Parts: sequence; structure tokens; C-alpha cells
Amino acid sequence: MGHIVLAGCNHIYSEGLKIILAQTEHTLSSADLTLESLKENVKGAQDIVLLNSDKGITDEIKAYLKAEDLIVGYIASKFSKAEIDSSIEDGVKGLLTFNMDTLGLNFAISTMMENRIFVDPYIDYFTVNHQESAADNISYAMQLRLTSREYEVLKLMAKGQKNNEISKELNIKENTVKNHVSSVLKKLNVHNRVEAVLTFQNHQKIS
Repeated sequence: MGHIVLAGCNHIYSEGLKIILAQTEHTLSSADLTLESLKENVKGAQDIVLLNSDKGITDEIKAYLKAEDLIVGYIASKFSKAEIDSSIEDGVKGLLTFNMDTLGLNFAISTMMENRIFVDPYIDYFTVNHQESAADNISYAMQLRLTSREYEVLKLMAKGQKNNEISKELNIKENTVKNHVSSVLKKLNVHNRVEAVLTFQNHQKIS
């Protein structure tokens, strides 16, 4: 169970998030995007603070959040590559967009509560380099979610390879491949290999 402070978002979005969180054990409070309001609403170091970065976040607020060692996420209409880089360097654990669905929001929150980085898969983070192969043009978000080995397995799945074929190509045991596939499905929040491959292909298109 966690407490989430939503700062700088309008009433409609706040109420919508409350409805989503009603299905979980998380609680939510709304705050203005000011230092005073944040201090009033933050309850403890385990809180997740989600800030509307479209409105701009002052250095004073950033310093406070870092000093309190809070889990911080930004919500925005879109992010540039530079904004993603600087945010992650500053220790921000989540980069969310306003059009995320219920499953995405729940996954984002649970990932952040585990002190891992979550980036909305639909944020475009592609360093333009037309020399790279299409298979490598995947969004930064997916690379953050998966280990390098899981990513390799997913790419081979997308080529239509079965577990025994992946096992031979990567020179690992077939049972290890099965474990990687299960982990990929869980991390991508999908139910089967087909959905995982479709997710992979969608990321390529976005990138």
C-alpha cells in the first residue's frame, strides 16, 4: 500500500486517478504545484509524488523532493529526449503521459514503488540514426524494463523463433529461455507470446 501525491493536475484527472486507485490499496491526495502544498500533502518517505511537468517544476521543489528522498514521477503531454535524460539523471523514477490507460498507470505505480524506473512505452525516445537496423529502433522504455538477455530473447521471439531455436542461438538451456519468456510477459504486462511480439513491433513503429 502506498500514498500518492498528485501535484499540478486538474480536478478531472485527479478524480479519474482516484477511481483507478480505488481498485488497489493505494491512496491519493491532490496538491498544487507549490512547495507549501507538497509539504502539506506528503506523509512519508515512501510516498510517490507525481508532478505535472508541463507546468514546470522549480529548482526549489526538486531540491525538497531529493532531500526528502521521495519517489518522484513526472506526468506530461509529451517528453523530449533531453527531458527524459535530465529527469532520469535527477533521480526521477517515472515518466508518465496523460493518455495512459488503467493497466499502464497501475504498472507504472507498482514499478516505481519497487524503486525501479518506469517510462511510458509511448514516449518517443529514439536517437535518430538511419544507419541502425529497425530491430534496434526500440523505445528506451522497453529497454529500461527488460534485462539485456530478456531483450535478446524478445527480439528472437519477434523473428518467430521457438524456445529450442532461441536456446541454440543464445547458447543457453531451453528451461532458461522459458524463464526469460515468462519474465518478459510479466514485465510487459501481456498474456502470451503473440501479445509480447505485437508490443515489441508497436515500439518499433513508435521509435
